[in-house]
Amino acid sequence: FPSRTRPDTASVIHGRRTVRLLPRATLKEVKEEVLEDSDSDACEDFCAYDTVAPCSMAMMQRLERKASGVQLEAEGLGLDNDNKIAVRKNFNPLAAFVPSVVTDENGVAKLEVTLPDSLTRYRVWALACTEVQFGTNETSVSVSLPLMVRPSPPRFLNFGDKCAVSVVLQNQTENDLTALIAARGTLVSVDQNQAAAKVTLKKLQRGVVHFGVEALKVGVARMQFVSSSKGVADAAEVSFEVYTPATREGFATYGSVDFDGQDSDVTDPASDVKMESSDPTKPHYVVQPIKPPKEVWPQFGGLEITTSTTQFQHLEDAVISLYNYTYECSEQLASRLLGMVSVREVMEAFNSARLPPMKAIQKKTSKWLETLKKRQHDNGGFWTWGPPKFYGYETLPGPYMSVHVACCLAHMEERKQPIDRRMKLMSQEYVKNIEARIDAIPYSRHWSKRTRNAIIAYALYVRKRWNMKDVVAQAASFVEKDGGKNGKGDYENLTPEAIAWCLVALSGGQSNKLHQRLIKDLKAALLKHITEEADTAYFTTSYGDDGSSVMLHSSRRTDAAVLEALVEVDGNKNGLSPKLCKGLLKQKKKEGGWSTTQENCFVLMALLRYFKVYEKHVPDFTISLWYGDLFGGKQEWKGRSTESKSILVAMKGLQALGDNNFIIHKLGKGRLYYRMGLTYAPKSLELAAANYGFLVSRTYKGVDDKAHARFDDEKKMWVFALGERIEVTVTMTTTARRYHMALCDYLPAGCEPLNPALKGSPSPSAGSTGGSGGMLGNPHSWRFYSKRYWPEHINLRNERAEAFRSLLWPGVYEFVYTVRATTGGDFVVPPALAEEMYSPECFGRSASGKVRIE
Repeated sequence: FPSRTRPDTASVIHGRRTVRLLPRATLKEVKEEVLEDSDSDACEDFCAYDTVAPCSMAMMQRLERKASGVQLEAEGLGLDNDNKIAVRKNFNPLAAFVPSVVTDENGVAKLEVTLPDSLTRYRVWALACTEVQFGTNETSVSVSLPLMVRPSPPRFLNFGDKCAVSVVLQNQTENDLTALIAARGTLVSVDQNQAAAKVTLKKLQRGVVHFGVEALKVGVARMQFVSSSKGVADAAEVSFEVYTPATREGFATYGSVDFDGQDSDVTDPASDVKMESSDPTKPHYVVQPIKPPKEVWPQFGGLEITTSTTQFQHLEDAVISLYNYTYECSEQLASRLLGMVSVREVMEAFNSARLPPMKAIQKKTSKWLETLKKRQHDNGGFWTWGPPKFYGYETLPGPYMSVHVACCLAHMEERKQPIDRRMKLMSQEYVKNIEARIDAIPYSRHWSKRTRNAIIAYALYVRKRWNMKDVVAQAASFVEKDGGKNGKGDYENLTPEAIAWCLVALSGGQSNKLHQRLIKDLKAALLKHITEEADTAYFTTSYGDDGSSVMLHSSRRTDAAVLEALVEVDGNKNGLSPKLCKGLLKQKKKEGGWSTTQENCFVLMALLRYFKVYEKHVPDFTISLWYGDLFGGKQEWKGRSTESKSILVAMKGLQALGDNNFIIHKLGKGRLYYRMGLTYAPKSLELAAANYGFLVSRTYKGVDDKAHARFDDEKKMWVFALGERIEVTVTMTTTARRYHMALCDYLPAGCEPLNPALKGSPSPSAGSTGGSGGMLGNPHSWRFYSKRYWPEHINLRNERAEAFRSLLWPGVYEFVYTVRATTGGDFVVPPALAEEMYSPECFGRSASGKVRIE
């Protein structure tokens, strides 16, 4: 029910329990009614079909006449031909905000306001003031139509969901009305037996109509609802997300063919890719066997082949990964900003269809930057989520987190992006006095010297990016005094990434003999930590327990930091750089990006510097694409270009073609880069539980009555009572310490989370985890044993609930929150997921499930 309260005045006209059917025996009668209520000549063509309800075809075909959906013609809906039905789309709850108005000489101020399309009561509130006086007052404005269509769709759907979208029809006239109502949608299908209905409404009364809807495709679904009676009509358009199937899987392989015909960048050493010909004047062939998956949804996924003459195609997946990342702690926001800012120039020129629009990126980055601003401490550092308190005392921000956000701000300013001046100055002061900031944190005395030095080195790197005064001299002093050089020429208290950050800080001082010597010594020290193979190289290092808890460390981040430093110091003269680059590309996940936000942003920064230096050969070649004997097209590449070209073979077509080889045939000089990506969703839409560090399970129970949530053993699904509150309990078990972990539980689409922190929300159920998580003690001084009040931060979103903790001791924990079942139907429930955000290979998930709401 749209009002969520089951009003006594509402009557179910067409729904799950009382359904008005249109059997074949009544088709003739219904057809006559439609023709009688409308222009018979206009409707005759639409009512010529005998296999569906005539009223449905009349209205649905009329909707199709206007693909834009801005206006609907009135023919067949009971209106005169000259009338149009305007579709209401703008449901913004804020009609107007006017911050300043000056009265005239009579003390009167007048405003013209265009109201949104909502049929509701608006609150009008005003404040007036002079230098010594002020006053406030308010009134209200009600907006209505004679006949009102008020749809209430779910907030989202998952692929494969089926639901009943309810629409309230309200008669505001003094006469009884017989109204026709119809619905249509994109990315969703409307049950043809329910696509149209005829409803009798008494004067000043309303009724509820239900439309059966099934989610068919992923994206933003739009639905239009139109209703009319003689002389009156209304139409509304609503939109909601349809999310990717829970069982979505994807694989991608990358490669390149250089000007000399050598396949230089195939990322999977076990790949079946074959190369032929080494003469640049003769054709080169890339042969990739393709086996389309079986038992998958044909309307989802497919094979996408992207070709380009720049390595940026390797970075698209990392950019998309950062853009779509779900969690929003300060490190993750800063890393996402770093990634977006680093590739901004290339993205504008590249104009890839796979990348989000620049306006959408700008909108998101502005929002992220504003969130970071709110989390800045008075000392210039940044909290992870906000100001946490232990026994009433406010804790200080973590140094690594704060330096990383400062790095983001420095890169933004370096690329002429606007940042808040006060935020910048406070952050610069923080990195300038980083040693004092570290000492101010009580538990920093437990950190190793390598951890402390790495944070200081990172701060020097940031100061260098900001071109702060005397940074080169101070970096030299730090390396000499605190690097811990011993008699063998090693810097035992500097990790490889700390050495890399020091190299960048020293890179402006090559004219100074001391600085030259230090750069030479640091580069030599790097070689003590390297593992070098025939075509790749990588570094091994460790911070002990500090690596996960303090430094958010990973080996790929170290490789990226070293690559960036070597390119900055040596340009294209260091033979180690190409090996590091290829090593990073080989370590990408099968989806295309790297594992964490830290890895993705550091790798993006490093590879972009590398590509600018190492891509020198001017392309001049043509390629032909084949899938077996089927010709896929010809491409010509001349001169430098950031353009990419894509071919998509939809899953339905791929299955029809069957197993075969995809062939890229190249002729001419220059380097070709390619990406072959395969995405699909198994039909089962079921995932088994998995335990790779976390054991996760999920249960439901009714809040007001246990019978409101029960498990149907025969159908293997949960059954919820429509309109009732349901308590969700996610149980998580870990047998080892976990750092920076996240627990994410996905909701059935027919439910909405209830946030007890919001005014008007019902009180949380007894034992609920609560709005922000309780803290019983300092987690850095003793173990934290609370079973339910363990989260440091909680997010309740439309489609998921999230809980976070920076340090989690071994034990069993529960995350409890409340939802309300608002929409009837059958829904897929993706698994609940627990993971270490910076070691995502340590994770666990519950089994997926199904929920029926009735």
